[in-house]
Amino acid sequence: MPEQLESLYFIKRKAALSIKLLTLSLEPINGIVATPETDASLQDVKDHHLKIVTLYNQILDDVTNLMNIYISFSSQKTNDVMKILTIFSVFFIPITFKVGIYGMNFEYMPELSKRWGYPIVLIIMAVVTVIIYQWFKKKMAIKKRYSELSSYILPPELQPAHMIHTHNCKTFITALGNEKEATNHYYQNYKKP
Repeated sequence: MPEQLESLYFIKRKAALSIKLLTLSLEPINGIVATPETDASLQDVKDHHLKIVTLYNQILDDVTNLMNIYISFSSQKTNDVMKILTIFSVFFIPITFKVGIYGMNFEYMPELSKRWGYPIVLIIMAVVTVIIYQWFKKKMAIKKRYSELSSYILPPELQPAHMIHTHNCKTFITALGNEKEATNHYYQNYKKP
């Protein structure tokens, strides 16, 4: 993808340079004195000049929008990775804390001398993990993340319309009419009960 971003940047620089050149060429065009025979031709030149300036401005705007979309997608992917890392850290930080306490080798830890001390600590760690899992499940963080991951795993024709990648989105929605129709089509034909 960085090559595409680089080519977009190159197109943007070319368009900006062309706009500057066209702006500079406007003064000589306006300075031409027209005779009755050349008046129509001069007006055509001015119209073409305006059309070209408008096209280059449109190209510049489109390329800027595409670059912004690319950067937004990159940020979204980074945010998704950070979400996953945060979820894993929330699971392991309490367990690591508990293990860290037992790793300090204090001389007077009553549960170390008990027969069931080790299994009880393991059970406490498992219970903490289950509680954290239930909390995330209640907050829909895990389920939501699973549905986001499915957008990368499922082929585009099996994904709901809101999860289809941009390159397939227009085709799928155009073929079915609109996003609501596309989503209904998905749930009727592909979603298993």
